[in-house]
Amino acid sequence: MPAERFDFPNAKGEQLAALLDRPDGPIRAVALFAHCFTCGKNNLAAVRIGRALARAGIGMLRFDFAGLGASGGDSGLEYRCGQTRLRENDPGTGLQH
Repeated sequence: MPAERFDFPNAKGEQLAALLDRPDGPIRAVALFAHCFTCGKNNLAAVRIGRALARAGIGMLRFDFAGLGASGGDSGLEYRCGQTRLRENDPGTGLQH
């Protein structure tokens, strides 16, 4: 069965893009796939795991964290996890337009 696409709000009210992989038959259990901060719900590993679990009767929810993929909001990754991406016009970076 194809993954079901939907959005849901996080605690800040930002809309997060999600996919639910469902088994064709009865659902035995449900899993939540929380990927790395720079990946997304369409990461090849997440897709393969979701499909394999669905074949085993387990549904899996996978989603994009805020500011990543198709989700709204700001990931804040510029200031975490050693990201090198810098925002323009940020006085702390020296990058001015």
